[in-house]
Amino acid sequence: MKNINFKILIPIILLIVIAILGFIFLKMGKKVAKVNPVNPRKYFILQSQSGNNPGKEGVIDKDGNVILEPIYDTVVIPDLAEPVFVVSDGENNFKLLNDKKEEIFKGFNNKEPVIGNSKNVNNNYRAAIKYKKDGKFGLLNIKGKEILKPIYEEITTVEDDTQNYKVKKDGKFGLVDDEGNTLLNPEFSEIKSANKTAWNEFSVKPGYIISKITNKGPVEGFSDINGNILISPKYEDVEKLEIPGDDYYMFVQDAGKKGLYKNTKQILPTTYQELSYSKKNIIIKKDGKYGM
Repeated sequence: MKNINFKILIPIILLIVIAILGFIFLKMGKKVAKVNPVNPRKYFILQSQSGNNPGKEGVIDKDGNVILEPIYDTVVIPDLAEPVFVVSDGENNFKLLNDKKEEIFKGFNNKEPVIGNSKNVNNNYRAAIKYKKDGKFGLLNIKGKEILKPIYEEITTVEDDTQNYKVKKDGKFGLVDDEGNTLLNPEFSEIKSANKTAWNEFSVKPGYIISKITNKGPVEGFSDINGNILISPKYEDVEKLEIPGDDYYMFVQDAGKKGLYKNTKQILPTTYQELSYSKKNIIIKKDGKYGM
């Protein structure tokens, strides 16, 4: 038997696997999350403790070099690895400076940082800049590229979501990613986080509770983090479960009775008085009797 050249064989196998996975995702037709690289931290807030400007803020780099003298009321570093600094005189008059102390992104007015809404990150600001024109908001990425036109009444974030942006248009909410791609059209009365478990831990399978207003009142559904709607809004209540594995499980409630979904398929009808779960089991109650 001839010797096998593994140096040649391994890359070929990897290419075949990548091609198969790409075909599967294409056939599924789902939006797939991109993984953002984690950049090493380069910049830090410098706060003056004495002298003529106590309490004022500036910026230093990772080597201790002063980039901006501490003369500003507030300084925000949206991306801790990029030389883009949002400085303010305390009156919400924001200005953007680079590491050469030059003002940048001058072509856009009323610029301000986008505050995050997560306690699970080091920097509670997003790597983007919100701006306002004719009463509507748009969004720039950290390089100054416009990724959202100024057509939104609000651009905010969802609690414990470090990836996407919540936008409001014509009174309805939607979601976009950090490249400006629409994940959920602005057609919902509310979009809430499903990124915490019942034990107040951060979910390994985050998603969103999506709501609409109907003639019967508010109804809820569920979307994963990429905007794939697994349950259309039609239930009184939706609760995501933290079950090990790749599948999503959700309790739903209709007319006071509960059921269970696995991804897009309902596997228990809404006929149960109670449904609850532990980290290992789902507990059910029907006709006054319990089961697992």
